[in-house]
Amino acid sequence: MKSRPWLRQTLFQLAGFALLVALCTRLPLDSLSAALAHTGPGTVVVCLLATVFIVTEMIAMSILLEGRVPPLVLFHAETVADAIARLVPAAGLAGDPYRAARYAPYVGADFAGRAAVDYRLIHMIAGLFFTVVTMGVSLVIAPVPPAWQATFWAVMAVSAVLSALLAGVALSALPARLTAVLLKRFNIPADATAMLPRGEFVRALIAKELSLAFQLVEMYAIFVVLGIPPSWAGVFLTAAMIAASATVFFMMPQGLGVNEAGVSAAFAMLGIPPAEGVAFGLIRRARIIVWTLLGVALHLIWTRRPEAAEGNAAAAKPTFLGQ
Repeated sequence: MKSRPWLRQTLFQLAGFALLVALCTRLPLDSLSAALAHTGPGTVVVCLLATVFIVTEMIAMSILLEGRVPPLVLFHAETVADAIARLVPAAGLAGDPYRAARYAPYVGADFAGRAAVDYRLIHMIAGLFFTVVTMGVSLVIAPVPPAWQATFWAVMAVSAVLSALLAGVALSALPARLTAVLLKRFNIPADATAMLPRGEFVRALIAKELSLAFQLVEMYAIFVVLGIPPSWAGVFLTAAMIAASATVFFMMPQGLGVNEAGVSAAFAMLGIPPAEGVAFGLIRRARIIVWTLLGVALHLIWTRRPEAAEGNAAAAKPTFLGQ
């Protein structure tokens, strides 16, 4: 019987949705409604904060592309690619072929393909390192129960080892070899020996870490929106539980359900009512939905405008992002 990865991912999506529904239905509806009633226009502010995430992702991608792609194209491509990754059940990888295809007219299929692979590796490394940092800080400043501390240390250790291994892969010729194998199917020549310069790797990784760090600001804002007295201990613990759930349950598309369960566990440690935890998770989901819809809209607009072709991409000048 042939493997059907799309079927597995779809089943994981359904399982995550079922978990999310279970979390919501276990709460008194009036408590959840009351928690969401505090949000008001604050949810709009949270959605707008996500602009910072996309900008830092643009910077990371521009570094890998050596600044040869205009900023507006980067914004369009990254927004659409993220939307595809959320909508298509492919373990978050569905947006990477779009990235490669979108950037190919500017840098060539070989270079664009390698940049997409490098970006995915850096994305994974940044997430694992962020898990280590947030969990480590939480152990110092947050009220982590003794029963949870061993789990925190175990997840931190595994995340640190995996991030180091992936960094070794990113700095080797393996991404170029993988790109060459993929492009060979389309009879496109590729350099299988190219390696990502360490300087570009470090700068792109810093940009991705900044994107994750800004999520701490978003979480602080959600605390304020929900009327919960914010504290950095609470923010780091919540971020740690979300990051840990994404690391342990990586097979769940977009952490559906498990992220909300992580938030609820963090709020339980902080002594915050569970309804507030579910409301917190739903606000973050609202932000994801808004930006996914924006990505879909941008893609539809672009595909309906044949006159929007980039023109002579070879003449595109490097921007400061890649210098």
